[in-house]
Amino acid sequence: MALDAASLAPWEIDLASGKVIPSEALVKLWGVPDSGALQTRDDWRTIVVPEDRPRIRQAIDEAIAHNGEYMAEFRIRRQSEGSIRWIASRGLVCRDPEGRPHRLIGVAADVTEQKRAEEERARLHHELESAHREANLYLDILTHDIGNTENVSNLYAELLLATLDGEAADYAAKLQRSIGKSIEILGLVSKIRRIHTGPPDIRPVDLDTIIRDEIGRYPDGSINYAGASSLVLGDELLPEVFSNLIGNAIKHGGPDVAIAIRTEDAGGFVWVTVADTGPGVLDADKEAIFHRYEKKQRGVGEGLGLYLARILVERYGGRIWAADRVPGRPECGAAFQFTLRKA
Repeated sequence: MALDAASLAPWEIDLASGKVIPSEALVKLWGVPDSGALQTRDDWRTIVVPEDRPRIRQAIDEAIAHNGEYMAEFRIRRQSEGSIRWIASRGLVCRDPEGRPHRLIGVAADVTEQKRAEEERARLHHELESAHREANLYLDILTHDIGNTENVSNLYAELLLATLDGEAADYAAKLQRSIGKSIEILGLVSKIRRIHTGPPDIRPVDLDTIIRDEIGRYPDGSINYAGASSLVLGDELLPEVFSNLIGNAIKHGGPDVAIAIRTEDAGGFVWVTVADTGPGVLDADKEAIFHRYEKKQRGVGEGLGLYLARILVERYGGRIWAADRVPGRPECGAAFQFTLRKA
C-alpha cells in the first residue's frame, strides 16, 4: 500500500538465472499486456528504447561489482499503446552468507513529467541567457555610445548658449537642461547595471568621510551635519545613497530648503536620517516612492534615484524608509531614514 501510494512499482531479479519477478504495478507501469511472455532481463529489456539498454546493463554490473546500489534512468516504449515514458529505477544487490550476489530487488517510477519539466527549465534557462546577453548589448550601447553622444551634445549646447541671448537663449538653456537630465539618467542606469552584474565588494568604509564629501558637492545648500565616527559596511557606491537623498531634497524643496543629516547608534547598525524642510511625502506614498521605477508610476527618469538608494542599502544589509520630519505632519518635510551595518 505504501509503494502504491508513492507510485512505485517493485521488482526482483534472480541474478543467476536472469529471471524477473515483476509486481502487478510494474506490469501496469510498463504497459505489458501479457507478463507471462516476459521472463528474463533480456525479455524485459526489449521494451527499453535501444540506445538506453547499455545504460541499464552498466548500472547493474557496477552495482554488483561495487557498493550494491543500483540506479538508472531510461526510456521505455509501452507495449499497450506505444508511448515513450521515462523510468527511474533503483535497487539493492542482495548477497548470500558467502558474499555472492544472488538477487537484485528494487522499485521503478514513471518520471516522464519531471523529465519534461527539466527540459522546459533548460530551454527557459537558455532563452534567459540569450535575453541577458542581448540586454547587456543594448545597455552597452545605451551607457557608452549614446552617453558619449550626449556629452558631445551637452558641450555644443553650452557653446550655443554662450552665443545667444533673449528668447533663443532660453530655448538653448532648456535644451541643455534636457541633455543634462538624459546624462543623469544614463549615469543612474549604468550604476544600477553595475549592482546587478557582479557580487558586491563589501568592506569597511568611513561613513563620516562619505557624508562630508557628498555635502561638499552642494556648496550652496543649507546642510546641517554634526559628524559621525562609525565604520560601516559598504562599497564605492555608498555615496550614491547620500547624493540621491540630498539631491532630491534640493530639487523638490528649492534653493531655500534646509537639510539635516544625523547618525545614531543602533546596536550592530548605524541609523542614518536625511531630513529636509521641503514639501514632504504623503503617507500613501511613503512605501511606493521606492518602487515607482519598477511599477512605471513615474515621469521620464523619475524614481530611478530612490530605487537606486533602496537596492544599495539592501545590498549592504540594511533597510530604508520614508518618514515625516515632524511626526504626523508630512507638510513639514520628509525624513529619509536607513540603516547600515557596522563594520
